[in-house]
Amino acid sequence: TFVPTLNSVYTETFVLTRPITFDRIAVEVTAGGAVGSVCRMGLYNVDTTWYPTSLIVDGGTVATTGTGFQTVTISQTLGPGRYAKVVVAQTASPTLRYWGTTADRPQASMGTSPIDAALNQYILASVSGALPDPYTASQTFVGGGAIVLLRVLSLG
Repeated sequence: TFVPTLNSVYTETFVLTRPITFDRIAVEVTAGGAVGSVCRMGLYNVDTTWYPTSLIVDGGTVATTGTGFQTVTISQTLGPGRYAKVVVAQTASPTLRYWGTTADRPQASMGTSPIDAALNQYILASVSGALPDPYTASQTFVGGGAIVLLRVLSLG
């Protein structure tokens, strides 16, 4: 498990090879945060170096005072490309399910240097409200990170 630093955005990159429409973004809370704890989730475009660039959708916040999967509703079709799912704990930090190391992540088994770069998390501090556009990370964290999930509504 992982307690994210309050107001710090954590990224998880992924690749799509075909259009897909998503209707939910989720995190798994394993221990609820204090009263008022929320997580904000969203999606960003990612450049060829796997760095998040422009905001696609800010899904808003969901209460994270309880445990289990906590979701925000979106309606977003993404075409083939590189993207980042993001989560930021705001008000109070819950404990989230996370990838313990880069070896735990599915992409790690591919073993190529571009994929190694995709395992980086670009952390953006001091985000207490809406997700910024563009993304301007203050540090790079290599290793595990919060697992952010997308629910598929339809395949294009």
